[in-house]
Amino acid sequence: MSGPLDVVGAARSILAGRRRRHRFIPAELLGEPAWDMLLDLLVSQAEGRDVSIKHACIASGVPNTTAKRCLDALTARGMVDHNPDPDDRRRTLLVLTPSGDAKVRAAILDTLQFSVVSVQSDESMMEAA
Repeated sequence: MSGPLDVVGAARSILAGRRRRHRFIPAELLGEPAWDMLLDLLVSQAEGRDVSIKHACIASGVPNTTAKRCLDALTARGMVDHNPDPDDRRRTLLVLTPSGDAKVRAAILDTLQFSVVSVQSDESMMEAA
């Protein structure tokens, strides 16, 4: 990969791919709601969009009770913060903490680097055959 890596663009692609696979395999068999929420938060924050609890629950693809348990776990681990919506006191907005942002970005970079190394290894094996 040449040039700086677009981590947010990679997160956007990962999210899109995860949603596309539901055309072939039922969503309940592929669940990682916390990861889906973290990716959505990263992309939304980069695009300047607010994320409400309701939006995060929808993005997770699981029932609200399950999604809220995931949010509680992410909050307890210091990855997500809850802030009151300045425009609507009934809503709570979610944001990645600096630590959460760094961890999500590191996980994306690690995944991408592993994927590139795997593809290069596969190509080398095919050339040797």
